[in-house]
Amino acid sequence: MNRLLVIGCILLNSFGFAQESVSTLVIDMRDSLTLYSDFGYSSAPIRIRYDFNEEIQRVHFRNNFSPSIGVGLAYKWFNLRLNFALNNTKRAVSRYGNTRYVDIGAGFQIKQVYSEVGITVYRGFALEDAYRWNDTLNLLKPNLILPNAGSFSLAINTWVFQNKDFKMAANYGRSSYFSKPVSTVYFKPTVAIHGFGGGGQELFPEELRDSSNSITLARNLTALEAGLVPGYAKVWKYGAWQASVFGGLGAVIQIKSFATSEFSQGFLGLAPRYDLRMVVGHFTPKHFVTLTSEIDSRNIRITGMSSRQVHYSIRLTGGIRL
Repeated sequence: MNRLLVIGCILLNSFGFAQESVSTLVIDMRDSLTLYSDFGYSSAPIRIRYDFNEEIQRVHFRNNFSPSIGVGLAYKWFNLRLNFALNNTKRAVSRYGNTRYVDIGAGFQIKQVYSEVGITVYRGFALEDAYRWNDTLNLLKPNLILPNAGSFSLAINTWVFQNKDFKMAANYGRSSYFSKPVSTVYFKPTVAIHGFGGGGQELFPEELRDSSNSITLARNLTALEAGLVPGYAKVWKYGAWQASVFGGLGAVIQIKSFATSEFSQGFLGLAPRYDLRMVVGHFTPKHFVTLTSEIDSRNIRITGMSSRQVHYSIRLTGGIRL
């Protein structure tokens, strides 16, 4: 039974500063106190590609994850949300162990520019199907549990909307929502630092290490990156229903590195970045219900090895306005 790992996550994720005038495109509910609750999942698996041997060309590190419930309130420019992990894991603890996580974010909008800061930390992964090279494992217990392995990400993202009336807060519907369909081109400058580490140990077991490439002895892979993601956002309206999609594709310049027990080495390169988020909801002056899905991919490629971590979440949210 998974031990309850409650991470009080304060998400100040929709600060909105008052504007001098309110567009008729947005129905503003900031003067109403909004109380809401949500339920959902989030995860961040890691896939690493490398020619370890003739049979093994990729490995997967997967975190265990628990459903979580959040409670929050929104009033004026202020939005507060507390998130609690529930005491039951999605995957069997005997196969995937326990994962502890932290998810903290803050955001604000000034005119047509929305900025967001996010921190995510996962601690506790399992190396999937390790029985293929580890004789102590089998099909009943196929994975190598790594309780100290962990990932982190600190990202600062800014969406610059071409349509000056487009508000990110209206996309999520807590303090406002759109009155009619709208679309906009946007540009998303992004700065982030992210990585994956073995918690003081090598990332890969001895059976997968390559004496000809020191990166297989790495204890961590990290990247500091900055770049631009141009994209397009579209909002549809069907009566009280609202649906939106954000999609963007760009690139970042990376300073990437790996470290072993004896030395570290850095490189300069490029990596792809994309922006994908979807929201479907029902909005009225008295209540709202939304289903939100977001995907964020992090990539690092060093000396023949490529690492990709995909952060994804899905959440059902309901709230009332007083």
